[in-house]
Amino acid sequence: MKKRTLNLLSSIAAISLTGSLPAQAYTVNTTTLYDSSSLTTPDKIANPYLVFTNPLNPHDGSGSQQFMNTVVGTELISSVDQITGYTNYNTSIQNNALTLTTLINPGFPDLNPHLGYTLSFTAKMASQTNNTPIDAGFDVILMSDQSGMGIDLGFRNPNTLNNTPDIFALDSNLTSVAQSNSNVGNILGNLTTYNLNVIGTKYTLSAGNANLLSGYLKNYSHAAGPASNIYRTANFFYIVDDSIAAGGVTDITNITLTTNVPEPLNVLGAASAIGLGLALKRWFKN
Repeated sequence: MKKRTLNLLSSIAAISLTGSLPAQAYTVNTTTLYDSSSLTTPDKIANPYLVFTNPLNPHDGSGSQQFMNTVVGTELISSVDQITGYTNYNTSIQNNALTLTTLINPGFPDLNPHLGYTLSFTAKMASQTNNTPIDAGFDVILMSDQSGMGIDLGFRNPNTLNNTPDIFALDSNLTSVAQSNSNVGNILGNLTTYNLNVIGTKYTLSAGNANLLSGYLKNYSHAAGPASNIYRTANFFYIVDDSIAAGGVTDITNITLTTNVPEPLNVLGAASAIGLGLALKRWFKN
């Protein structure tokens, strides 16, 4: 009987015998940055997370946005020489360089690659024009909470240099394409939900069951140029057109971030369990 009791109590207090704390628990947190059900543009929703701007020049109102309806969402139009889209930071120009000051909404989630996060967005690229191999009329820049680490993606429908739709990721120098996929069919021209998943040092872009692009996060910390500070800003996010060598017409109906948030450890409970286990261990040795 004493042996059975020992086995039972030893199992209950196993944590004490190994001296290890319980595994960290996480809560999945979903933050909706925009949904067309709001009946307005992303920057006009209540307590917005995003601002409509030209990040290279906050005083330049180039490009246009218009809420269409709940099906089409918000339509953005930019010509080849315009930069326009949504970012989660207030920006200013200091010493001829772009400076990101404060988050539009302090509740914007922390993008910790070790815990993992997913950016989901539903968009349609009605048209696109690009003048170089590394520019696109629809872009997504997502930087982690580690300075310089992130991904810069371009979407072209089509790539006007070869008349083929494609998706690509820029290399760490922002001067060439690191990964690309030109076998995307017609998804860019249809309203499609994309999931950009980041975990550890890798990213994966998918739509439904299709893996569209994957690879390692890039270290953009050495990026140069008047707007390069965006790549050294933790948790920076930008979507739509970031190039003066490309433009297009894009519809967006939803932008959502899903993050894993660690729950507080019950240190008192864990310490009590360890103390109980050690006491039991001493008792059974006597």
